[in-house]
This record gives sequence, structure tokens and C-alpha cells, in this order.
Amino acid sequence: MVWFSNEDERAFNNKEFDSEAATIILVNHQNQVLLNLRDNKPDILYPNYWSIIGGGLDTGETPIQAIIREVREEINYKIRSPVFLTRRIDTNQIIYFFVENITASLDELELNEGVDLQFFNKEELSELKITPFIKSVLMDYFKV
Repeated sequence: MVWFSNEDERAFNNKEFDSEAATIILVNHQNQVLLNLRDNKPDILYPNYWSIIGGGLDTGETPIQAIIREVREEINYKIRSPVFLTRRIDTNQIIYFFVENITASLDELELNEGVDLQFFNKEELSELKITPFIKSVLMDYFKV
């Protein structure tokens, strides 16, 4: 499943972005998504909001290399075969979204960034304080 908006497609074609990031929707066997509660620091975007795992691409890095690195750094988990889902633009940044099933439980993950990790059912997403851009992609993915 790959989907783009007309606005995003025009921006991609015109190269209207200055940085890139990769994120991943990790879904367990109960169809719950893993979310990370961001630090409550005033100097970061969306402090104390839930989000998915991800981050910026390093110089020379592909989106797939970046998401493999980010997941390892943030939760010490080795993703095996992330599937490209979509790309979107948010504030002049192109963001690549991947999806993969996660087999680990919360106890098996090591939180290295943020303050909490939790699995949530799709029905719970609309009530959570999730970074707005990520929330819209999750709602599209789960068709909530």
C-alpha cells in the first residue's frame, strides 16, 4: 500500500524540501502499533507527544538504512524486512514511512530515546496526543 497526495507529489517533483527522515509503523500480532512518548523538553518539536520510531537521514544514508539504524538506536530492536508505505512532506522535510510486524514484547525492547513505549489499539489512537503529522498517517494506515 503506497499512497501520495497531489500536493506531496507536486512538491516531490519540484524538490521543495531541505531534509529527509525515515519512520516506521511497528505492528504486533494483536494489530497494535508501538508508540514512543517523546521527551518533555521545550527545545524539541512536540514535547510529551506520542510518535512512531524514526529520525533524520545521515549524510549518504538511504531511507531504509536510516530506519534500520533508528530502530536499533531508539529501542535496540533489529527490524528484518521493512516495507515502504509512503512518503510525505512536512515543513520542507520529506519523510519516508515504512511498516513491519514486530515480534518483541515491551519487556524485550530497550528504550533509549523518549520516556515511554507502549502498544496501542487503532481505536485508542484518536484519543492520544500524537504528533499531528504522524497521527494523520496512522489514521490513514489503520483507516480509523
